[in-house]
Amino acid sequence: MNDVHVQQHLAPIRFEQLQTPTLIVHSRYDGDVPFTGAQASAAAIGGAELIAVEQFGHMIWWGDAAVTMAFQSRIETFLQQYAADTAH
Repeated sequence: MNDVHVQQHLAPIRFEQLQTPTLIVHSRYDGDVPFTGAQASAAAIGGAELIAVEQFGHMIWWGDAAVTMAFQSRIETFLQQYAADTAH
């Protein structure tokens, strides 16, 4: 309930001001949060990468194991890329 209360009083996020590597992972078939929100966020955040998961629902890890492995691999690649950049 606290999260719901806090969310009602948050200022809008200025996505265009973000300057950090950003990965957005979202299912095209999420019935809880529209995919258009992920697309708009990715478009507003300079250089953001959007992984569109071709799997049902909000719980993107449930479903076809091959689909899950494919997007997990892309997540790992993204994290490894930026972990290497910050290891210096």
